[in-house]
Amino acid sequence: MSMVRLYDELARFWPVLSPPEDYCAEAAAIRALLDEHLPAVRDRRPRLLELGAGGGHTLVHLRDAFDLVAADLSDAMLANARALVPGLRCVVDDMRTMRLGETFDAVLAHDAIDYMLTDADLAAACATAAAHLDRGGVFIVAPTYVRETFTDDDYAEDARCHDKIEARYVSHVRRPDEQATTFELTMVMTIREANALTIVDDRHQCGLFTIDTWRAVLGGAGFDVRAVDDDATDRPHVLFVGVRR
Repeated sequence: MSMVRLYDELARFWPVLSPPEDYCAEAAAIRALLDEHLPAVRDRRPRLLELGAGGGHTLVHLRDAFDLVAADLSDAMLANARALVPGLRCVVDDMRTMRLGETFDAVLAHDAIDYMLTDADLAAACATAAAHLDRGGVFIVAPTYVRETFTDDDYAEDARCHDKIEARYVSHVRRPDEQATTFELTMVMTIREANALTIVDDRHQCGLFTIDTWRAVLGGAGFDVRAVDDDATDRPHVLFVGVRR
């Protein structure tokens, strides 16, 4: 899997472009699902592994309740997570193949799951989650889109300023055709730092799967599955909760 520029040489700008406070509502929704589905753990804090943790902007809102491990392909993004959550254990690895040889009470895969392009990729990531959970453990996976909620030409834009860095972006999504199982996310960013202006066009290839495909793949990985409509964002958003059989 090739690394897009945003997660490589531009990773240090991630906290400006997408600050941690933007994740409060989604983290609260995830926390509520974990509270609902996790069995009680006595004499210790529950352990949570995030696959594709990036800059740790979801995990920072969960640190008061869980012992955390962050895994990501990008060490540059994990550097942001280490700075944001001091003492956070970070692992540089691929969510499709990682095996830590230990289990957790919960596994989370937020929008990094979007980079699984095929059914095989998706199945491998779900198998990784299952391998790190005992029976009754919970896997929460939150793709940005399922095919039923995808809209061509959906876009977002924002402008931020932090620590003398000004960052603006416009993002746009489009799929090749109505039956496609992938879509392209295009981001155009302008970053001004110390009076130097950088303009970046960054293209991300992402997977797009139906709810039935998600259910089948998660079920095949050993999970009992529930789909949840999440109202923490301003657009239709489906989360999946899997309980390890």
